[in-house]
Amino acid sequence: MKKLDENHLRMLAGDDNAAVIAIIKGFIGDAKQILRDCVSAVEAGNEGELKRLLHKLKGSSGSLGFMECYRSCIALEECVLSENCVVKIAELEISVDASAALALDLLG
Repeated sequence: MKKLDENHLRMLAGDDNAAVIAIIKGFIGDAKQILRDCVSAVEAGNEGELKRLLHKLKGSSGSLGFMECYRSCIALEECVLSENCVVKIAELEISVDASAALALDLLG
């Protein structure tokens, strides 16, 4: 399975790689905060907040063509507040980093 939809990313970039690189860097910061908030929601047992955060991250990931992140968010939405939820959030953070690195390398 593809980690990154390169065609979608290139379509977004058009002739302005610098703009898309800035968007990706912003996404990384936002995603890291969302993931920290997800852990807090799990620790607080706040299922509604966790679902809201995952949905937000799923949408952002999909919009950028970060398919592995997108699929990970879907999987997390299905196991909200399960025993291994925090582990899956950590795996999602690794996916965010890897997808962003691929995208930046592609555009850089």
